[in-house]
Amino acid sequence: MPPLRPANSLGGERNLSNRVEAERRARGWSYQALANNMERVGYPIQPSAIHKITSASRRITLDEAIAYAQVFNIPTDELLLPPEIARSSELKSIWDQLQRNTAERLALQQSFRDQEAPLEDRQAAIMRRLGELAETDPGLRDLLPELVAESRAKYSHPIPDASAFEQVLDNYADPANRGKS
Repeated sequence: MPPLRPANSLGGERNLSNRVEAERRARGWSYQALANNMERVGYPIQPSAIHKITSASRRITLDEAIAYAQVFNIPTDELLLPPEIARSSELKSIWDQLQRNTAERLALQQSFRDQEAPLEDRQAAIMRRLGELAETDPGLRDLLPELVAESRAKYSHPIPDASAFEQVLDNYADPANRGKS
């Protein structure tokens, strides 16, 4: 039997046989399962022939290479890459996807913060006004639990906790803290 790789070989056929074996194993396929998939794409081949190809004791035809590319859903030229380079290409592609996704998430988070800032300012102004009213009407503190209960029943979204109101009221009760909330 002639050697699989003659002296003038560029290694493409050896890369292809290594890649076929790597792709078969990555999918957890037996030689029979790979033969069944080859038949499905129109290239029937015996499991023993696949074994010979992947162990470098049989050469690969161009038609077989095309069928392997179809079965593995890999472009033919990529199938000729050594498995190590193919893995690094896949890793780079996945890394690039991760970077794009992360950038989109960060942009979305920043957009949310930009939209939320005016609402937080308005919330702080409302809380200050509540404190000012408490300063002029001490009975407001007694009304607070009733307002909180009514708000919880009325709205499905969370409302400021009573402790936040208590803090504002306490700040306004102490003139030294006025305007700090």
